Amino acid sequence: IEHAEDVCGPGLGIDILDGISALGDQGLLRRIESTGQSRFLMLETIREFAVECLAAGGEEEAVRSRHARAYLGFAEAAAPMFTRRDVRSWLDLSETDHDNLRAAFAWAIERQEGEVAQRLSGALWRFWQMRGHLREGREKVDAALRLPGGTPSSELAAREAAGGLAYWQADMRAAEVHYLIALDLARQTGDPALIANAIYNISSPRAARIGVDEVMAMLDEGLALAESLGDRALIGRLHWGRGGVHYLSEIPEQENPEAALVEYGLAAEYLAGTDEIFDIGWTERMLASVLLGLRRAEEAEVHLRQGLRMFVEAGDLSALPLHVADFVQLALARDQFDRAIVLAGAASALQTYSETRLLDLVVNDVKGLERAIDGVGRERAEKLAAEGQALSVDQILDRIATDE
Repeated sequence: IEHAEDVCGPGLGIDILDGISALGDQGLLRRIESTGQSRFLMLETIREFAVECLAAGGEEEAVRSRHARAYLGFAEAAAPMFTRRDVRSWLDLSETDHDNLRAAFAWAIERQEGEVAQRLSGALWRFWQMRGHLREGREKVDAALRLPGGTPSSELAAREAAGGLAYWQADMRAAEVHYLIALDLARQTGDPALIANAIYNISSPRAARIGVDEVMAMLDEGLALAESLGDRALIGRLHWGRGGVHYLSEIPEQENPEAALVEYGLAAEYLAGTDEIFDIGWTERMLASVLLGLRRAEEAEVHLRQGLRMFVEAGDLSALPLHVADFVQLALARDQFDRAIVLAGAASALQTYSETRLLDLVVNDVKGLERAIDGVGRERAEKLAAEGQALSVDQILDRIATDE
């Protein structure tokens, strides 16, 4: 109803609720309950006729403009909630309104409204990431960045979105390009929080290519800015970034799991008590991953299950492939070969379903899995992997919930 009021605008001549009720009484609108709200649907044929009436009356452009701006407002209200404790309800709302959000974006592209398209990109990218719309999101952000009329603020939001979506598809070179531009735009604002966050973003793709010292110097700058603000969540995020530099480098001699464990521990301390459930969940997952590498499986499992619980409750699809891959490593540490191979197949399927590419996972590429394949025999291993690939998300979670 609130969105209907925003879209219809002033001067309608009737009360919005009365108008909706009248349309319902005549069978032109259908009321449903969705995500705890009353929503209203039209049959497609009736909607097409209504759009024709809008165009004939010369009102279509004004209504589409109000619609786009109403859903831009919704998206920007949702954006900060995608990483917080109430994330699932906001993701579900965004999924329910996805076609309205698509329509708003299409209008912005069609009308060359660069600022609107870029702000929508910045607001929606976490939703696209978490709910398996990564390809669609990258296409939209790329289109938004080609438009004229953006502002430094809207471009900063869109560059962060473009970098984040590229990162989640393991396109680190593209992520680095977008994040470098975002860092430059953030520095132009002089806002310490924006600068520190941009430094955090660039740290992972930079660490994959250059030396630890240069990236750590950047993170030290960001950490000093965050500490000056007293922002515990931002401080925690930057310690997480430092942990990533020690642990996620593509250069083996730069890896230092013990140092990473210290940094992730500090991240957990600073994030504790904040509402940033996304960062807390990923910190739990990284603590588990490092501990698995250090052969401390029992400690790792505690963190791994805590992190997984948070992401399942959030309905975040993008987190699941990496978590399931960690359960593969846990099974291997316990010589549970059948379980490891089934879960490896499940992780591969989840990556396809979620559109993430951070885990380019096939059954023979999982670290240590060859030992399990040799243990059960290749023919049986292929059947077990196929079994895992056929599992639904709920079935995968049921398998993980047991120890066998």
